[in-house]
Amino acid sequence: MLRLGLLLSPLLLVAADPSCPLPGYAYAWGDEFEGAKLDEGRWEQHEGQRGPSMCRKQNVALRGGQLVLTGQNKGGTAYLPYSNAEVSSRRQFLYGY
Repeated sequence: MLRLGLLLSPLLLVAADPSCPLPGYAYAWGDEFEGAKLDEGRWEQHEGQRGPSMCRKQNVALRGGQLVLTGQNKGGTAYLPYSNAEVSSRRQFLYGY
């Protein structure tokens, strides 16, 4: 089993590296997060009820190049006391690797 893991590891590294795509593929899009706030041209922030909680834009933050989505036991409504965060790409895809 250890041998299988060692064989797969280099393949996963090659596939995840945008400067070294798989043969026949080109790097087209990434989910890097830069700046002080979410780029709303690339990402959609959802608001409103999602299941038993409320999505709030205030629960979305960027820190050190990483997206931080916060769920809380407050900030919703009397009916839905929980709040969360949800974002999705504005770009649509058919296939990926």
